[in-house]
Amino acid sequence: MNSLRRRLLVLALVFATAGAASLTPTALAATPCSPANPAARAEVVVKLAPGHTIGEVLAAFPVELGPRLLSSHGLYVVRATEPQYCRTVQWSKKLAVRIRANGAVSYAQSNLPADLSDGRFHAWPQGDPDDAGTDSAVWTNQAASRQLQLAASHRLSTGAGILVAVLDTGAELNHPAFAGQLQAGWDYVDDDPNPSEVQNGRDDDGDGAVDESYGHGTFVSGVVAMTAPGARIMPMRVLDSDGRGNLFVVAEAITDAVNAGADVINLAFGTDTKPEATLLKDAIKLARARGVVITASAGNESSTAEQYPAALGEILAVSALRADLQQLALFSNSGDWVDVAAPGVLVVGPVPGGRYAYWNGTSVAAPFVAGQAALIRSRQPRLDANKVINAITGSTTVIKATGQPDVHRINILRSLTYPK
Repeated sequence: MNSLRRRLLVLALVFATAGAASLTPTALAATPCSPANPAARAEVVVKLAPGHTIGEVLAAFPVELGPRLLSSHGLYVVRATEPQYCRTVQWSKKLAVRIRANGAVSYAQSNLPADLSDGRFHAWPQGDPDDAGTDSAVWTNQAASRQLQLAASHRLSTGAGILVAVLDTGAELNHPAFAGQLQAGWDYVDDDPNPSEVQNGRDDDGDGAVDESYGHGTFVSGVVAMTAPGARIMPMRVLDSDGRGNLFVVAEAITDAVNAGADVINLAFGTDTKPEATLLKDAIKLARARGVVITASAGNESSTAEQYPAALGEILAVSALRADLQQLALFSNSGDWVDVAAPGVLVVGPVPGGRYAYWNGTSVAAPFVAGQAALIRSRQPRLDANKVINAITGSTTVIKATGQPDVHRINILRSLTYPK
């Protein structure tokens, strides 16, 4: 199971199921609208205006409370009670427009494209991660660390004074890998202040796998911690143990991270459909306006199709390199919309239980770049987000392949002294 032979065998496969959660539109109900079929009625996400209650919305419109969302942030789903409001794009938008005009709300939008519902691409490939034991040396002294010259880079910067928000499945807060580095975050799934990884023992996304993403956020946070050991890390649990979440909730988490003083935000989910959720795009624009660098995994479908939110102009899209860092991993998405590439095969990171494991994927690669941004920010605190990104993209090593787009491999050490 954990032998080098097995790892090399797994490496030979295409890891199309590793790395990033997939945001897919919520399926529209196929049955006619009727009071007896609530799932077929229009749903709207409502953000309350300060000082108002959801009761005001329920009293003013033909709606009832829908699935629980994020009441701590005044974010609710309301469902139509009148059969005329069918769960279609047209009727959901009409209901949202009506509600939006009410003074009790600051935001209202159709809930149709809001679900992060495919855990397959977020889960560990080929089952559980490949165990690497409990000795932290296998993590800190791994090949990727040597290849990226992290020891030399840390003589110039450790990321001290920088806050990196990791939006994922949470983290094992007492894991030795995070000693002294964690800052309090939030659990946006259970809506409480404890962003620990949680197993619920259920197949929430109906794909036949139970808790398939459990440990993902711990691993991703661990890559940041290894790359920028002086930075603080704020885990924000926006995905459950099957890799499910909600775009509107992610938008709230991004806004919270910005308001908490995050300098860098790492995201590990994507879709090939450009998100319509205005709240998410507004949150990303707010982050960039406040000088936050956002990194995101490019996805693991061996495709050149743009993935969102990684392909949005405000975000650094990251693809995955194979173990020798000489070309892209077979599973990695690629294209002109991808900014840089980082290690993404046989990377070691922490997992729940105080252990370490091997894993592959573009969401393994993205936190290397998040950590790199933290190192640059710490060394040159006056640089704005654009200049930090220029240092990352301008210092890369270009890998050329016949008939393929150039791959821009990150060079952390060079980026720390890149021209201003």
